[in-house]
Amino acid sequence: MDDEPESMIYEIRTYNPVNGRAATMRARFLEQVAKIFFPKHGIELVAVFTPLDISDGRLVYVTRFLNEQARAAAWQAFSADADWAGIKKASEAEGPLLESQHVSILTPAMAGLLLV
Repeated sequence: MDDEPESMIYEIRTYNPVNGRAATMRARFLEQVAKIFFPKHGIELVAVFTPLDISDGRLVYVTRFLNEQARAAAWQAFSADADWAGIKKASEAEGPLLESQHVSILTPAMAGLLLV
């Protein structure tokens, strides 16, 4: 069993915004985080979702990593990025954007199904 190749690691993150801050939260993610910081730190964005009901401010996204070590290193580099810290601070000048977040780290249960 130890000779089996490592499976890709997928992460599903759900961001729940502070009341009234959903649009700002989504804009920061789409315009800054997804376009600039994820590529910079090797975080592969697979998909981004919003609920059909726009009054539900959640943002859900899926990322993919080669393995757990790559995932941990990418998030550590992202969180230590001084440019990200500046963007976060500026976007939260009127208060935090996230009320809560949920993170699920997953590995494929069935071979041959690819998320493209």
